[in-house]
Amino acid sequence: MQKKHDPRVIAAIGSIMIVSAVWLASMATSWYFFVAAYAVLFPAGVGIVYYTPMMCGWEWFPENRGMVSGIIVAGYGFGAVISGFISTRIVNPNNLKTVSVNDGAQPDLFPVEVAAMVPEMLRSLAVMFAFMLGIGSALLSRNPEVVAKEKQASSQAQTLLT
Repeated sequence: MQKKHDPRVIAAIGSIMIVSAVWLASMATSWYFFVAAYAVLFPAGVGIVYYTPMMCGWEWFPENRGMVSGIIVAGYGFGAVISGFISTRIVNPNNLKTVSVNDGAQPDLFPVEVAAMVPEMLRSLAVMFAFMLGIGSALLSRNPEVVAKEKQASSQAQTLLT
Protein backbone atom coordinates (compact mmCIF):
# COMPACT_ATOMS: atom_id res chain seq x y z
CA MET A 1 0.00 0.00 0.00
CA GLN A 2 2.84 2.40 0.84
CA LYS A 3 4.37 2.01 -2.61
CA LYS A 4 1.10 2.52 -4.48
CA HIS A 5 -0.05 5.64 -2.61
CA ASP A 6 1.57 8.83 -1.39
CA PRO A 7 3.16 8.08 2.01
CA ARG A 8 1.94 11.44 3.31
CA VAL A 9 -1.66 10.37 2.69
CA ILE A 10 -1.13 6.98 4.34
CA ALA A 11 0.57 8.58 7.35
CA ALA A 12 -2.21 11.19 7.55
CA ILE A 13 -4.88 8.46 7.61
CA GLY A 14 -3.05 6.61 10.40
CA SER A 15 -2.51 9.89 12.25
CA ILE A 16 -6.20 10.73 12.07
CA MET A 17 -6.98 7.29 13.49
CA ILE A 18 -4.52 7.81 16.36
CA VAL A 19 -5.73 11.29 17.26
CA SER A 20 -9.39 10.27 16.93
CA ALA A 21 -8.84 7.23 19.13
CA VAL A 22 -7.25 9.25 21.93
CA TRP A 23 -9.89 11.98 21.69
CA LEU A 24 -12.73 9.43 21.68
CA ALA A 25 -11.16 7.63 24.64
CA SER A 26 -11.21 10.94 26.53
CA MET A 27 -14.99 11.06 26.09
CA ALA A 28 -15.64 7.42 26.97
CA THR A 29 -18.34 6.79 29.54
CA SER A 30 -18.09 3.01 29.42
CA TRP A 31 -15.25 0.56 29.62
CA TYR A 32 -16.15 -1.01 26.26
CA PHE A 33 -16.15 2.32 24.42
CA PHE A 34 -12.77 3.17 25.94
CA VAL A 35 -11.35 -0.21 24.89
CA ALA A 36 -12.76 0.14 21.37
CA ALA A 37 -11.13 3.55 20.97
CA TYR A 38 -7.87 3.11 22.82
CA ALA A 39 -7.15 -0.59 22.37
CA VAL A 40 -8.50 -1.12 18.84
CA LEU A 41 -8.52 2.14 16.85
CA PHE A 42 -5.33 3.58 18.37
CA PRO A 43 -3.08 0.56 17.62
CA ALA A 44 -4.58 0.24 14.14
CA GLY A 45 -3.50 3.82 13.46
CA VAL A 46 -0.07 3.18 14.95
CA GLY A 47 0.32 0.14 12.72
CA ILE A 48 -0.35 2.26 9.64
CA VAL A 49 1.93 5.09 10.75
CA TYR A 50 4.74 2.80 11.95
CA TYR A 51 5.83 1.28 8.64
CA THR A 52 5.53 4.31 6.36
CA PRO A 53 8.60 6.25 7.57
CA MET A 54 10.64 3.04 7.54
CA MET A 55 9.79 2.37 3.92
CA CYS A 56 10.65 5.95 2.96
CA GLY A 57 13.89 5.85 4.97
CA TRP A 58 14.94 2.56 3.40
CA GLU A 59 14.48 4.07 -0.05
CA TRP A 60 16.62 7.09 0.79
CA PHE A 61 19.36 5.07 2.55
CA PRO A 62 19.31 1.54 1.04
CA GLU A 63 22.82 0.74 2.30
CA ASN A 64 21.88 1.61 5.89
CA ARG A 65 18.49 -0.04 6.33
CA GLY A 66 19.37 -1.32 9.79
CA MET A 67 20.48 2.09 11.00
CA VAL A 68 17.35 3.72 9.55
CA SER A 69 15.17 1.14 11.29
CA GLY A 70 17.01 1.63 14.56
CA ILE A 71 16.69 5.41 14.48
CA ILE A 72 12.97 5.24 13.69
CA VAL A 73 12.25 2.61 16.36
CA ALA A 74 14.30 4.61 18.88
CA GLY A 75 12.23 7.67 17.99
CA TYR A 76 9.01 5.77 18.68
CA GLY A 77 10.38 4.55 22.01
CA PHE A 78 11.67 7.97 23.01
CA GLY A 79 8.28 9.46 22.11
CA ALA A 80 6.59 7.01 24.46
CA VAL A 81 8.93 7.98 27.30
CA ILE A 82 8.31 11.68 26.75
CA SER A 83 4.53 11.10 26.49
CA GLY A 84 4.64 9.27 29.81
CA PHE A 85 6.27 12.22 31.57
CA ILE A 86 3.85 14.68 29.98
CA SER A 87 0.86 12.50 30.88
CA THR A 88 1.97 12.25 34.49
CA ARG A 89 2.42 16.03 34.75
CA ILE A 90 -1.07 16.64 33.38
CA VAL A 91 -2.94 13.95 35.30
CA ASN A 92 -1.12 14.29 38.63
CA PRO A 93 0.44 17.78 38.79
CA ASN A 94 0.66 17.75 42.59
CA ASN A 95 2.37 14.33 42.66
CA LEU A 96 -0.32 12.84 44.88
CA LYS A 97 0.47 9.37 46.23
CA THR A 98 -1.73 6.31 46.16
CA VAL A 99 -3.99 5.62 49.11
CA SER A 100 -4.76 2.26 50.66
CA VAL A 101 -8.35 1.06 50.33
CA ASN A 102 -10.01 -1.42 52.73
CA ASP A 103 -6.89 -1.94 54.83
CA GLY A 104 -4.89 -3.36 51.93
CA ALA A 105 -7.58 -5.82 50.77
CA GLN A 106 -7.68 -3.97 47.44
CA PRO A 107 -4.83 -2.47 45.45
CA ASP A 108 -3.77 1.06 46.31
CA LEU A 109 -5.54 3.72 44.27
CA PHE A 110 -4.89 7.34 43.38
CA PRO A 111 -7.23 9.97 44.82
CA VAL A 112 -10.34 10.94 42.84
CA GLU A 113 -8.70 14.23 41.78
CA VAL A 114 -6.16 12.28 39.73
CA ALA A 115 -8.79 10.11 38.03
CA ALA A 116 -10.82 13.23 37.20
CA MET A 117 -7.87 14.59 35.19
CA VAL A 118 -7.60 11.56 32.86
CA PRO A 119 -10.01 12.92 30.18
CA GLU A 120 -8.18 16.26 30.12
CA MET A 121 -4.85 14.43 29.84
CA LEU A 122 -6.09 12.37 26.90
CA ARG A 123 -7.41 15.46 25.10
CA SER A 124 -4.09 17.25 25.67
CA LEU A 125 -2.22 14.26 24.28
CA ALA A 126 -4.56 14.14 21.27
CA VAL A 127 -3.72 17.77 20.46
CA MET A 128 0.02 17.14 20.89
CA PHE A 129 -0.16 13.98 18.77
CA ALA A 130 -2.08 15.86 16.05
CA PHE A 131 0.63 18.52 15.92
CA MET A 132 3.57 16.09 15.87
CA LEU A 133 1.96 13.57 13.51
CA GLY A 134 0.88 16.36 11.17
CA ILE A 135 4.46 17.59 10.88
CA GLY A 136 5.82 14.07 10.49
CA SER A 137 3.26 13.16 7.82
CA ALA A 138 3.96 16.33 5.85
CA LEU A 139 7.71 15.64 5.82
CA LEU A 140 7.50 12.10 4.42
CA SER A 141 8.50 11.51 0.82
CA ARG A 142 9.64 8.64 -1.33
CA ASN A 143 12.97 8.69 -3.11
CA PRO A 144 12.19 9.90 -6.67
CA GLU A 145 14.92 7.68 -8.14
CA VAL A 146 13.32 4.57 -6.63
CA VAL A 147 9.87 5.64 -7.82
CA ALA A 148 11.21 6.17 -11.37
CA LYS A 149 12.84 2.70 -11.35
CA GLU A 150 9.58 1.11 -10.15
CA LYS A 151 7.59 2.87 -12.87
CA GLN A 152 10.10 1.77 -15.50
CA ALA A 153 10.01 -1.84 -14.27
CA SER A 154 6.21 -1.76 -14.21
CA SER A 155 5.99 -0.42 -17.76
CA GLN A 156 8.48 -3.07 -18.96
CA ALA A 157 6.40 -5.78 -17.32
CA GLN A 158 3.26 -4.42 -18.99
CA THR A 159 4.92 -4.50 -22.43
CA LEU A 160 6.03 -8.09 -21.86
CA LEU A 161 2.46 -9.08 -20.98
CA THR A 162 1.00 -7.55 -24.14
